[in-house]
Amino acid sequence: MRRTEKEIGKLRLRIIELRQKGKTYEEIRRITSASPTTIAKILKNFKGRYCVKCGEVNTEVLEEHHPDKVNMPDYTITLCANCHEKITREQLRKRNKQQESPVGKPANNISVEGSEKNEKNQMIPVKTSQFNQPIVPVYHTNTEISPSATIDALYLLCGLAGLVKALDQSTDKKDRLLFLLISGVNFFGLYKNWKNSAQK
Repeated sequence: MRRTEKEIGKLRLRIIELRQKGKTYEEIRRITSASPTTIAKILKNFKGRYCVKCGEVNTEVLEEHHPDKVNMPDYTITLCANCHEKITREQLRKRNKQQESPVGKPANNISVEGSEKNEKNQMIPVKTSQFNQPIVPVYHTNTEISPSATIDALYLLCGLAGLVKALDQSTDKKDRLLFLLISGVNFFGLYKNWKNSAQK
């Protein structure tokens, strides 16, 4: 009886997993009921990397995929080119659906550079980037920001960033202590800057 493409993919994955666990060809044959020729054909080009979706072992078509590039940029899984394209296409489809759903209506009296209003008095972007996302509007202010205020903002941001990393339980204890120290130094700099500006 011939196996379907889906069954072959599952068999390929099972054989590779068993081989990685140290099973011999004979043990793999007994567990999977696959012929020695099939097992040899699958493991012939196996060099440690394989597609986790279909079990492809040809290193020329294997690629690394980032399942969550935003939250875990260093985490990748190995996929063949076909599976990678399918998964990426599905991710893009979901992202586009989320962007198309209306989040909220803008206020009627706001005029933003790079947008115009349609018949229903809703703001629509005029320019879009290559990813079909609206370009961020530019706001112009006539107020000047003093260098002291800029330094205060930097001290505050660096102090808060250090606190966030210090409170992150996933980082090493020594690193958390270092971030806490950096945060304290930044808050102390902010305090000294405020004290000096208050004395002037």
